[in-house]
Amino acid sequence: MENVNGIQIALLIRDINNKITNDINREFVSTGFTLPQLNVIKELALKNQLMVSELGQRMGLTNSTVSGILDRLEKQNMIERVRSHEDRRVVYVKLTPEGFSQVSRLRDIIDNYFNHLFFGVSEEKLKEIQNGLTTLNKIVSQKIK
Repeated sequence: MENVNGIQIALLIRDINNKITNDINREFVSTGFTLPQLNVIKELALKNQLMVSELGQRMGLTNSTVSGILDRLEKQNMIERVRSHEDRRVVYVKLTPEGFSQVSRLRDIIDNYFNHLFFGVSEEKLKEIQNGLTTLNKIVSQKIK
């Protein structure tokens, strides 16, 4: 059996991530949203409202990049910016009613995508994949603080 090293694992993760990301992008073209916009919608659906800096941290993006994404979502009436009553310099971002109505539609698309992706894969194989990824996540979490 061939020796396995960290670089091979990292390349495999990158390859899987690229394939799924590209395929999801194609799947979501019909929604009119980009993947970063969908990530913002997801984060806001989870937390109700966040500051721009919090969104940036959660998504691993700069505030200026997040602001650009928010500008486009605001033009689509998906989000609104609300100034804090306590500190006018603080701006919160939250989903509009239209934004909330899109959340369930987008969740359905994602659910259908992954159901289709793993259709026909045995429960045993799915558990094996999950166990392997859980182990990898634990190893990485222990090494990267």
